[in-house]
Amino acid sequence: MQSKAYLLLEREHIQLQEARLFGISACPVKEDLLEWVAMVQGLKDSLWEGAALQLSLKYTEDYNSAPPTVTFNTIPFHPNVDAVTGKPCVDFLDNPWKWEEHFPLTAILLTIQMESTLQLSVFLRHTLKTKLTANCKELK
Repeated sequence: MQSKAYLLLEREHIQLQEARLFGISACPVKEDLLEWVAMVQGLKDSLWEGAALQLSLKYTEDYNSAPPTVTFNTIPFHPNVDAVTGKPCVDFLDNPWKWEEHFPLTAILLTIQMESTLQLSVFLRHTLKTKLTANCKELK
């Protein structure tokens, strides 16, 4: 007998394939569908354009009552990625109270794709602005 998690993940895999999202792919590693590998590409005109980042997703039998564990296989330098564990900082993945049962695999991967692109741009802009301000003060 197949579990609820298995049936949901099977359906989400089909939905992901049908959606054909730019720069996002995922497939199960095992037949029980509880372990996945995903690829997320950087968006056009972003600092990550052309980059392909691989992630691992591990689900439990409690899915979709609990979020999966998501980690980058190769840890990118990014303010929203834990440099030691490779876990992306996504509020609904980090905080079980913010997890919603209707968040499918596509929502998780799209969020990671968008967060990695947008947050890095904001971080770099802030860093450059801080350095420019410091340099201007030194010149005065």
